Amino acid sequence: MHETHYYDSFTYKSEIRVLKEMALIDLLSLNDTSLKREFEQIKKLKEMFKLIWTNFHEHYNEFKDEYPRNFIFSIQLQYLFIVNNLQSDYKDIYIGDEFVESLNDSLKIRDKFLSELVNEIDEILHPRETFEEWKAKQKSPDQVEDATALLSPKIPYNPDAGRPKFNPQFTGDFLKLIKTYFSEEHFSQLTALIKSDEQPASQMI
Repeated sequence: MHETHYYDSFTYKSEIRVLKEMALIDLLSLNDTSLKREFEQIKKLKEMFKLIWTNFHEHYNEFKDEYPRNFIFSIQLQYLFIVNNLQSDYKDIYIGDEFVESLNDSLKIRDKFLSELVNEIDEILHPRETFEEWKAKQKSPDQVEDATALLSPKIPYNPDAGRPKFNPQFTGDFLKLIKTYFSEEHFSQLTALIKSDEQPASQMI
């Protein structure tokens, strides 16, 4: 059940990146109303990826050599992608760990470039404020002081307020679920933050 024309991950990534850029070019030719409509559909696709990842991790085990024959149906892959020749009679199907790991890598790459497409369209529809625009909106020091005087007294800053507390019993499962959404470098920083309260060197994405 392991069929692919891409034996080089670099080639595969390049193909998906080009498809993403072509999709962006097509979307840029639309008027604002049509672009917003398409953007909503793309965001729905992003939500479907979350469902696939949830199902995938429920059935994934890195120590398994062979997976149940109904693995593809269990993760509901057919609801996200066109899966050619997928049949309900899977008695003669063998699904090994190589196929599952390859599927995992493929989903990661597709999800990564889909996220980039979502962010790029969002930036087009909702441009971020430039520094010049922000500076022009700033009030003079006298105006800021007057406005501050009208506010109620500030509540003292509590650095521990609102910080999530993780039960060590479930930390491993939680990290496993969100691992696919971070780069390897950022995930290691996130792990250190959650397990050891070690502050990351920079903002994690």
